[in-house]
Amino acid sequence: MSGWPRLRSRPDWRGILHPGPWLGVRAPLWAIALAGAMVLSVHGLQMAEDWLGLPKLGPLSLVRLTLAIALILGIYAAAVRLGERRTVNELAPPRFAPEFCAGLAGGGGMFCLVMGLLVQGGWYQVSVSPVGPPWRALGAGFGAGTIEELLFRGVLMRLLWEAFGLPVALSISSAAFGLAHLVNPQHSLMGAVSIIVEAGIVLGALFAMTGRLWASIGVHAGWNFTQGYVFGADVSGVDVGGHWLHAARVEGAPLLLTGGAFGPEASLTAVLVGGACGAAILYFAWRRGGVAGGAG
Repeated sequence: MSGWPRLRSRPDWRGILHPGPWLGVRAPLWAIALAGAMVLSVHGLQMAEDWLGLPKLGPLSLVRLTLAIALILGIYAAAVRLGERRTVNELAPPRFAPEFCAGLAGGGGMFCLVMGLLVQGGWYQVSVSPVGPPWRALGAGFGAGTIEELLFRGVLMRLLWEAFGLPVALSISSAAFGLAHLVNPQHSLMGAVSIIVEAGIVLGALFAMTGRLWASIGVHAGWNFTQGYVFGADVSGVDVGGHWLHAARVEGAPLLLTGGAFGPEASLTAVLVGGACGAAILYFAWRRGGVAGGAG
């Protein structure tokens, strides 16, 4: 069997996504409502944490991170269960450990390959530096990875997939994900396009292949943490603080090959590595012709 995978058959659609007219309107509106609820909940949690005086730095900052992740996962699961009247299998607990851990290893390995090629090409230098604390890097990896995957894959891509099919959903969610990075420090159009190709397609392809979010969250977190903490490079234009090593652009190296101030993920090397991985995952998803285990 081959062909683009599907989340579920029409008879399984319930709640706000029930079969019938205006599905192409109901699905995007539901996506906006879900995304708004999660964004507002995170802002509310931040206000509550500030009021309680929870630390923003140091090991106790992991309390804030854990609360934020648990809250947004819980709100997403509750809203989907109530609004769509189904089991939230895209967050199936039994698949968390194997898929998330595989994703972590895959995301870290992808970035190690990128950095190895950049160093081999003479465009970056990696030096040893004093080891710094990992707290901000953990937030950039696990916090941003979870929240962004829920918003861009769990909400936007999934609901567009339901209404319009996988090619449309993957294209729009990847583009939105990349363009959202234009609000980051040191942003550039080259950085946004790079994110669309290397990250949007890989992460969306993983969701298409598994029907679950754990692998894409793992890859997202593993890539960010390895880039920012292991190699000390900027993550989408943001310095995450402490690190193990220090990756620096070689003076005079072309912007296209280094990614400039946005970081190595905006380099041509990262685009080629990410694009190749994304294409391979999409091929396996197409050969499978359906989501393993379903998403609902």
